[in-house]
Parts: sequence; structure tokens; C-alpha cells
Amino acid sequence: MLPITELLGAPFSAQLGAEHPSTLHTVDAVASLYRDQGRYTEAETLYQRALEGYEQRLGPDHPNVLNTVNNLAGLYEEQGNTETLYQRALAGHEQQLGGDHPHTLATVNNLGWLYMQWGEYEIAETLCQRALAGQERQLGAYHPDTLHTINSLANIRVQQGRLEEAETFFNRTLTGRVEAIGVRHPDTIASMDDLARLYEKQGRFEAVMSALLQLDSD
Repeated sequence: MLPITELLGAPFSAQLGAEHPSTLHTVDAVASLYRDQGRYTEAETLYQRALEGYEQRLGPDHPNVLNTVNNLAGLYEEQGNTETLYQRALAGHEQQLGGDHPHTLATVNNLGWLYMQWGEYEIAETLCQRALAGQERQLGAYHPDTLHTINSLANIRVQQGRLEEAETFFNRTLTGRVEAIGVRHPDTIASMDDLARLYEKQGRFEAVMSALLQLDSD
């Protein structure tokens, strides 16, 4: 691993200092890069450094602190240890930003997804429904965050065996993504794949073939 001064650039660190919020923002960004590369130990070290620096400089409830907490929770989700951090991020966002702020609502959805993975479907559904209601009010029906939450609700329905309702949510996601980002966007193609997999679960093989042909044609 390169020394952090090399990652940030010596002039940048020298001018602003290691604990300046801009420096810490870059530390957080490098941590996210490492996370994307699967370098989890290095990512955790940098997230923790950014978090400690933000807390000392800005206080425990500043939005930058809460965003880094959320990033760290995302890292831990991949390692199976996230609930406490998501709860902390949610409580902080609610206090500082309000219950309907997009950052708050995104964290609510993340927490709902976590509970779905644990098999706590009723809790997951309640959280995602709360996120969706707020996102539709604040962001609109076709915002990527709104569509992401609709997709979460579709997956919860699949896990509950409520396949007809899941189909409705998957179709809402697909329709919204086609409208918002186009038919060739990877998220739109992922929605088509979700529907094809659902049709397979339902034994609707003609619908599976139709969905797969649509994927091939796109």
C-alpha cells in the first residue's frame, strides 16, 4: 500500500494538512476505491482514519461523519457486520438532515436490504416502504434512488413467495429505468434480467424466452 501522502499528493497534504476536511474527503474516496478493488483491509483502515478525523474536526453528527459511517457500513455489509453502523448513520441523518432527506431515505433503504438478507422480511418491507414514500415525495417516481427502492421491494416479495406482487414492482422498476436512463443502461438491462428470472420461478417459460430475446436485441 502506498503511503497516504503519496495517494493524496504531497503538495495537497502540505497545503491543507492531514486533518483538513478536504484531505479527509480524499481519504474517504481512496477508501472507496480500495473497496471497489476488493482491498477491504486497506479500505477499512482509510475509512476509519477519515471517520476519526471528521469526528475530531467536525463533531460526531456532521453529515461528512455520517456519510463515512454509511460507507463503512457498506464495507462491513460485504463482510457481514453492518447493522450498528447503519443504525448510527440513520439516527444521525434523521437528527441533522430530517427524516425525508435523500441521504436519510437511502440509508433507510440500505437498512431494509440488510434485514431482507437476514430473513427479517416484515421489518425490511416496512423500512423500504418508508424509504419509497419519502423518495417519491422528495425525488419523484423516476429518480434512481426511488427506482432502487422499488427494486428492493420486488426482491423482498420474491423472498416472501409473493411473486405476482414482485412482478408488479419489477415492472415498475423496468418502466422507470427505461424512461429515466434508457433501454441500454446496465441498470435497465439488470431489471430485464430480474424479470426473466422471476418468470422462470413462475414456470412461465415463454415469458422467459421473450425477456431473453429482448435482452439480446438490446
